[in-house]
Amino acid sequence: MASFQLRQFHFFKRETLDDLPEALKQPDLLLCSNSGDLIFIADADGSIHIVNRSFIVRSFVATGDVPGTRITQMLHIHETRTLLTIEENVSTASSRPIVKLWSVDKLLRQTDVQPVTVKYQQPSSTPHPLTAVAATPSISQIALGFAGGHI
Repeated sequence: MASFQLRQFHFFKRETLDDLPEALKQPDLLLCSNSGDLIFIADADGSIHIVNRSFIVRSFVATGDVPGTRITQMLHIHETRTLLTIEENVSTASSRPIVKLWSVDKLLRQTDVQPVTVKYQQPSSTPHPLTAVAATPSISQIALGFAGGHI
């Protein structure tokens, strides 16, 4: 008969925080993505907050001035240190998604960073909401999945 031994693995260093940063206290946080040392959090106002291991928060506005525009998908590609965000106008049913690629290194060093923006045309005449996103590590290919079954 085989004997099993219980082992404990401590992956996280436990610390008690006295006070959370203001960006993390908001009730309208929508999305979260992570990498080895950073956490990316998007809120309903179109801002993205980057939190490091020391809970130091760096925030920037990712959406434009169009009212009703929201970040609906967010993905961090660790190999290229790129943040992929997808914006949609949630108040209009006929909106097309806007894909933005952000350099994480520039976001951490500079205050006014402009993304690479790609406007995507859906393959069907009737727009459907975006439900999934995937990208290769080199970002040479990006796949968008829509509720109507189109990719």
